[in-house]
Formats: sequence, C-alpha cells, structure tokens
Amino acid sequence: MPFGIDQPLVISKTDARRLAIASQHLAAPQQAADEEKLMTVLRSLRYLQLDPVSVVAPSHELVLWSRLGSGATSLLNNLLWHQRSLFEYWVYCAAIVLTEDYPMYRAHMNAYPPKSTAEWINANDKLRQHIFERLQEDGALPTSAFEDLSTVAWKSSGWTAGRNVERMLQFLWLGGDVMVTGRASGQRLWATTDAHLPQETDREALPMDLAKAVAVEHAVRALGIARVADVKQYFFRFQSRVPLRSILERLQREQKVIPVEIDGDSSKHTWFVHTDSLHALEAIREGSWEGRTTLLSPFDNLISDRERTE
Repeated sequence: MPFGIDQPLVISKTDARRLAIASQHLAAPQQAADEEKLMTVLRSLRYLQLDPVSVVAPSHELVLWSRLGSGATSLLNNLLWHQRSLFEYWVYCAAIVLTEDYPMYRAHMNAYPPKSTAEWINANDKLRQHIFERLQEDGALPTSAFEDLSTVAWKSSGWTAGRNVERMLQFLWLGGDVMVTGRASGQRLWATTDAHLPQETDREALPMDLAKAVAVEHAVRALGIARVADVKQYFFRFQSRVPLRSILERLQREQKVIPVEIDGDSSKHTWFVHTDSLHALEAIREGSWEGRTTLLSPFDNLISDRERTE
C-alpha cells in the first residue's frame, strides 16, 4: 500500500538492508556499462574513494566493476580526463567527484585553509608563485617538475615532513587553486583550476549552510537509509561542528527526508530515508526485489563504514 511522507513508517530489517543495497546499484542483474549508466551510478554514489593500493585494480575501478562490469574503466577515464564531467577532490579522503557538484565543493574551498596552514603558505609565497608561473607557462606538470623554493620547511610528525612542494600543491588543491588533470607514471599532473575546469561549469560557491545541506541529502540518497552517524561517516568523517541533526530536522520540515523506524532495532536510533527513495522502498515492500552476488572493494561505498555495515 502506498505511503506518504506524513504517516509514520516502520519497515523490516530485511527491507532496510535491501534499500541500502539497491540505493548503491548493487541489486538486480548487472547491466553492461555505457556512459549514461555510469553517470547514473556516480550521481547515486556521489564520490569514488581513491586509494594508491592496486593489488587487483584501483579501488575506484573495483567499485564500478561491481556495478557495471569491466567496461566501466575506460568510460570513467574519458569522463574524468577528457569530458571533465568528474574531477578529483577531497571528501573525507581523496576521491573522484562530480563536476556538477563543484559549487558545493567550492564552498569548502573558499573556507580553506586553516590559520596555521595559511601562515605556512604565506611564509612560502615564493614557492606558491613559482608553481603558478610554471603551470601558466607549461600547462600540466607533475610534482617533480617544481623547484623547492620554500623559505620555511613543512614540519610534520608523519611522512610529509620536508615535502614542501608536495604540501604546497596539496594545500592549493584543497583551496581550489589547482586541480589534478591526469596521471603519468603514477604521478598526478597539476594544472590551474581555470585551465582545467570546463568553461560551462558553475563556479559560484553555495552558501556554506546550503552546501552542507546538499551534501546531507546526497548522503541519505546514497545510503538509502541512514542515521545521523551514517551521514557523518559518508561525507563529513573528519569534520567537526557540522550540525547534522539540525540539518536533517530542517530537511524533514521541508519534506525532503522522512524519519523511519526499523522493526526490531534495539538501538532506538532514528533512521532517515530521502523522499526521492520512497518509490524504491515501496517497490521493495511490495516484493519487487532481485539480489545478486558480486565482489566488493574494502573501500566500496556500501561497506567503507564498518560500524554501519555491521
């Protein structure tokens, strides 16, 4: 029986699991990859985690293989490096994200860097200027192409100590001044954002409150069903002071998400479902479900949050 956003909703654990799996495009028979299907998957997941370990294949390729098979990799590379419908940026990790989400990420770029990092960047302005001059003159370049013209060495208790050029590029990337434009022999190639970002891209930053609300909506859709903690892990893992509960309450008032109770959930947590997912949930409740077996990367979006997976 159809249900509306105003009536209390209690669903079974099985239906909750199935909604989570279906929302990640891991249910029903696997479809052959094409550009449209790939973009549909990416718009659902919203990001692919990048990881340097490649025992079988890079994690982001495995995530797509689990959903669309082996034909997805070449399509992804075309969208990322040629059409530039995607770009690399930081979510809670280095990731491939959608260019159409650039205004959301621009809000975070504009808020960067923190004070201590800004002081180091300013102290090494000669290195910063050198990077921009080389990129403007020569186009895409690897990290090794830049001289270390730093005045103050980067200090770290970890493996980044003294890697001044690398640190400067990382900070300029997080601040939206440079972008990754490709890879050569495993090294990232850098370009200015103006040179790499498609001209038609909306470059106007969303207000930060709206950017966070949009990210919360993306997370709830991607997860299918989510608690506050799940939303934090999906998009805001290492960010503090993000008022996720109040954002979800506002989205509930705006009838964009609804609270859901899972039958038999002893934790008594409030779960949320995006209203865009209600048709899928209704179909599952009515028996329209077909599962399948596949292999997942340890960093797959479905299971990267181990506590939620459990």
